[in-house]
Amino acid sequence: MTPLRQARDKKGWTKVKLVHLIEACARQRKVKLHKTTQSLLREVSFWESGSRNPQEPIRSILCQIYGMSALELGLSPTPNEARSDVGLIYSPALQDAVETLTKLSVFDFNRHTGVTQGDYSVDALNAACMDWLFQESRYEAHAGAISMSDVAEVRAATQMFDSLDRSVGGEEQRLHAVQFLREKVAPKLERAGDDPTSRALFTATASLCEVIGWMAYDAERHSAAQRYFVQALRWSKDADEPAYGAYVLNTMSHQALYLKRPNHALRYALAARANAHVADVPIVATEATLLAAQAHAQMGNEPECRSLILESETLFARVRPGNTPSWAKHWTDAVFATFVGTCWVDLGKPREAYEPLKLAWDAAEGQPRRRVYSTGQLAKVAALNNDVEQAASLGLAAVDSTGRQSSQRSLQVIREVDGQLRRYAKQPVVRDFHERARLLLAG
Repeated sequence: MTPLRQARDKKGWTKVKLVHLIEACARQRKVKLHKTTQSLLREVSFWESGSRNPQEPIRSILCQIYGMSALELGLSPTPNEARSDVGLIYSPALQDAVETLTKLSVFDFNRHTGVTQGDYSVDALNAACMDWLFQESRYEAHAGAISMSDVAEVRAATQMFDSLDRSVGGEEQRLHAVQFLREKVAPKLERAGDDPTSRALFTATASLCEVIGWMAYDAERHSAAQRYFVQALRWSKDADEPAYGAYVLNTMSHQALYLKRPNHALRYALAARANAHVADVPIVATEATLLAAQAHAQMGNEPECRSLILESETLFARVRPGNTPSWAKHWTDAVFATFVGTCWVDLGKPREAYEPLKLAWDAAEGQPRRRVYSTGQLAKVAALNNDVEQAASLGLAAVDSTGRQSSQRSLQVIREVDGQLRRYAKQPVVRDFHERARLLLAG
């Protein structure tokens, strides 16, 4: 249900009553609507479903009637209201942070191009990292009106959206998560204070923001993704969860690696490693070290990469169920192996890459996106070994798995394998793979 419909239901008005109020307000303002009562009734249905956006003067009339802002009513922003930096600014004050999160979710849900199609901003991430390290949160010291059932609702929804993203991906699922953030989470944050239950809500909010960021990343909406990662970092501060903040820095590093920005990826990974609190959460230090290793691999620095892989093995050996938070429970030997194998692929070392990637592939049953990734990496290993038939066969398997998903990252795996096999384009098995890949990528 849209905020506009919720506002009418809260007032207890019928559509007819709302239309009469709109007409009365227009007469009071001495403006002409150029619409009949019947056409307005039809328009109300469109507005409340979210399929159309009311234009001026009706837009401002609705705000006056309800005593709410256009943002609170969920109306798409006008060009003057929309800011290209929404969500990229780190707001230390609690109420400013709530307003930022609300604006971001509204602009995103209404597909504002500045959010969904903007450029990836390294400067914004660097600034957010500095703010997270040195800014103190500001909010009034009082007990919030938050219950553990509020927290449980956000946690359960986050788990559901994360599961949907891992299994099928897709922009539609992401927008459902954004809608939940706007309609269910933001109002709860308005009631939060500095008590432990409120801080638990902040942790849950940070986790949901990170999941939405991953969903945007998977859809290759990288500008939107980084905005949610910044917000996850911001809410981890209020939650007093520095280890989780470092974990979000790892996520930022992961995105930078995907975008082939290893220098920036290395910076975020090192910032995560430098956080004193990760010593108590070795899985965060492990991931940060592996991300730093992969950044060096992308830059062709084998000695540094090799040294960091060895260090990560020592850190990973310290990981126990008791020191692994719920937000990192997905970490397994297979995830570790995927990072290590990818490092060796990036360095062009197929012999070292095969065993960890085979382990990752074996463990990816029932996890479509991981299966595509590990299959694609094994195809690259085969290509590096000049085993063209095996590479093309694995590429075809990746195509079959990708066709059952809505994941842009999986499609990127197919593009990379296709590019690696291009020099063997005349071989029949490669022609078959290339044609299947072309049809998938065109669709």
